[in-house]
Amino acid sequence: MEEKYRGTFLAVILFSCALGIVFAHNLHISILTLTAIFAVFFIAAIILFYKKSPRIYPLFLIIFFLIGAIRFTDIMTLSQNDISRFAGEEIHIIGTITEEPRITEKNENLRARYTLEIKEIEQFNERKKAVGKVYFYAPYKGENAKIGDTLEAFANIKKVRPAGNPGAYDRFTHFLSEGITAEAFGGKSGVKIIEGDEYPVLRKAAEIRLHYKEAMEKVMPKEDAAAIFAMLFGGYSGLKEELVEAFTVTGIVHILSVSGSHISMLAVVIAYLGKIFRLPKIFLTLLIIIIISFYTMLAGFVPPALRAAVMGSLAFFGAAIERDADAKRALTLVALAFLLYNPLLLLHISFELSFLATAGLICLTPKLTKIFTSYRVPYALSASFALTIGATLLTIPIVAYYFHRLSISSLLANLLVVPIVEFIIVIGLFAGIVAFILPFFGGVIFLFDSLILGIVYELTRLLAKMPYGSIYLPTMGVFLSAVYYLLFIPILLEESIREKLRNILEPYKKSFGLFCIIFALIGLTLIFTRPKEAMFAFIDVGQGDAMVVKTPNGKAFMLDTGGVRDGAFDVGAKVDVPFLLYHDITELNYIFLTHAHEDHAAGAGGILKHIPVKAVITANEGIDAYQKSMKVSQNVMEKTTFSVPNKGDVFTIDGVKVEVLYAPKTAAGENEMSNLYRVSYGAASVLVTGDMVKDDEEKLAANGEDIHATILKVGHHGSKTSSSVEFLKSVSPKFAVISVGADNSFGHPHSDTLKNLTENGAKIFRTDRDGAIYFYTDGEKIRTEKYFKNP
Repeated sequence: MEEKYRGTFLAVILFSCALGIVFAHNLHISILTLTAIFAVFFIAAIILFYKKSPRIYPLFLIIFFLIGAIRFTDIMTLSQNDISRFAGEEIHIIGTITEEPRITEKNENLRARYTLEIKEIEQFNERKKAVGKVYFYAPYKGENAKIGDTLEAFANIKKVRPAGNPGAYDRFTHFLSEGITAEAFGGKSGVKIIEGDEYPVLRKAAEIRLHYKEAMEKVMPKEDAAAIFAMLFGGYSGLKEELVEAFTVTGIVHILSVSGSHISMLAVVIAYLGKIFRLPKIFLTLLIIIIISFYTMLAGFVPPALRAAVMGSLAFFGAAIERDADAKRALTLVALAFLLYNPLLLLHISFELSFLATAGLICLTPKLTKIFTSYRVPYALSASFALTIGATLLTIPIVAYYFHRLSISSLLANLLVVPIVEFIIVIGLFAGIVAFILPFFGGVIFLFDSLILGIVYELTRLLAKMPYGSIYLPTMGVFLSAVYYLLFIPILLEESIREKLRNILEPYKKSFGLFCIIFALIGLTLIFTRPKEAMFAFIDVGQGDAMVVKTPNGKAFMLDTGGVRDGAFDVGAKVDVPFLLYHDITELNYIFLTHAHEDHAAGAGGILKHIPVKAVITANEGIDAYQKSMKVSQNVMEKTTFSVPNKGDVFTIDGVKVEVLYAPKTAAGENEMSNLYRVSYGAASVLVTGDMVKDDEEKLAANGEDIHATILKVGHHGSKTSSSVEFLKSVSPKFAVISVGADNSFGHPHSDTLKNLTENGAKIFRTDRDGAIYFYTDGEKIRTEKYFKNP
């Protein structure tokens, strides 16, 4: 193969490997079958190689496709001794601590999270070898645990569950890509720590990080120390929520973790100093590699830091050597090596953003810089804008999928804030070194760093409040994302390939233009002629209820929002809002709450902070009960319209009707206060019961109330306190939805409830098994979808 085609061929190999991973992820073919197919093509490739046939090149693509599929299938096939095999059991675990314990506060109690490499387990007085890594959670009682120590404890083992909703953070993929195969939960019996000597390098790195943290906390507020520590070594522990939000809005949140930009910045500073001291190029290159390796070690050699080190180094050396072709090939080979080592990275947001941003820096930034400077924009400004735009352009589909927001203010943030942050990082690293030798002077430098951080706070908040500082990005989907990236191919390809393609396509350019027009017209016709449907969606919010209704013309409202009782996890902001944005819902007409229990109402607090809501309809429990459940400020409450409906009230939103069938004014308990809503579009309807108890259900049935519905949201998560036989006969649902947490401690849904529903002829859906559940209707026909296709 000619030299000029090798870079493009490498890129196609990478694409083939990625396709193989996606193929295996979706089709679940056995590893034996894939290996047999691979053997056939590999033998064919050997034969063609000896014959020096050019047909070998397509075979290479098939072989790497199969390698990607085999590697993915292999990594998903866990050992028979893996700790996850003991899910649902309480066992005695013995493992080595591989990361610093993370201490958090929950309901005024401290809790520790340990990362353990499991060595053995003990069950029924018998010790067995076990493998795998777990996150182990236990009450923190002041244990002095360090990396390399052995931990022993009794623990309940739970499998890591995949995300149950589209657009959500997938803990399962993220954890597995980091080697975590299960979670373990300790009890009051505590943990036993035995001092060990494994991982001495990581242990020393942790001691150095602790030195930095303690030195900073002596001279500055803890929140400032947490922010500078995050900039130096990554992590969000102790950070102000408003700071993280401001950094997110301005598109520089990557600064709060060890990213490629950290590595590039370090390399630039060292290169600049090397230029001043006139160091030889070979010596300077070695010095940069050594310092980057040392910094990565300080960050704990965690996978994100390793990826950042490689990607950041590539971005720096790509710019330094000013040879696009070499930098592109290096990036392709590194990405291929990462995927072959850990194919789950393809589904990991950190890898996706790192790879695409680095590709943008290498491929687009030089071209954009030339364009800006051609318009007489100063080089410093041109380079800054080109860096931001180049990295942003190739990440837009990923940003749209996960964040649904494109930061416009990031141009200014990268120009004004990032240089200051880079200065803070350099000064911070230097201050830590000084503090080792001269603690007083190190503290003075850290104090200076803290003062500069104040400027960053104010600038970031100001930029975050800019009108149109960020714009909403709808989810693009697979097809639009593919079209988007196809538009960049002419830019990303090497000049010789572009020229060859131009010559091939030149005679057909009119035909190709006509094809594109016809294709676009067909697409627009399909979009505008498809039948208008309403969407009834039940979100997987764990042990809670949340339903979204989207009308045929795009209006939306919710019935209950989910939540957790201890408030440790914001279901509204982290589950409901991403689900809404994924479905292009940026405003809610109403939130209807059945009652004030946190597992039904707490999520509304997070929604109110992020998405405009015209009104919140509640049960008659008093506004204070809802403020307590939602955990929002008085200011948020005063800005929101709350109202209590009466039985018989009807709300109509774009042809979708919400009837209040039951609205008690007083009741013996909180569950008895549940409002009963029926949502209807044409002949299709959903009955939303909240936690309504059997006594109330039976009264409605005995009084002959019209409570029939096509779909029943089963009361109280399938508890035996709801879903009486008489009630189910009156409702007569075709479908029943149980919103329930996986492996919940309440035993929901109860076997009696499942029996009653089945005998009543209802088809049962469950969020713990099906994930998010969808019903689409044109007012007559109903079609169903489940997020988990193979539960």
